Amino acid sequence: MSEQYQNGKAKAVKTVANIQVVVGIIAGIVAGNITRDFSWSIAIYVWVASIFSTIILHGFAEVIELLSDIYKKINILEEIKNKINKPVA
Repeated sequence: MSEQYQNGKAKAVKTVANIQVVVGIIAGIVAGNITRDFSWSIAIYVWVASIFSTIILHGFAEVIELLSDIYKKINILEEIKNKINKPVA
């Protein structure tokens, strides 16, 4: 998709996904430090969950962008169809 046009809702979802990565990294570090020694298994679990949900959110944002692009193209086709079918006076 061109960089000139991007749906605002899709951009918001991508921003939330990017924030989630940062929060997930910090949460993994905090969760890993719960025990006396750093628990890598807990930290990795939190990081993987964060990455997985971020990928899902990015995919959802891409679907929003593609649907928005399809909607735009359908509207253009409808305008063309209406101009072609316009009665000539």
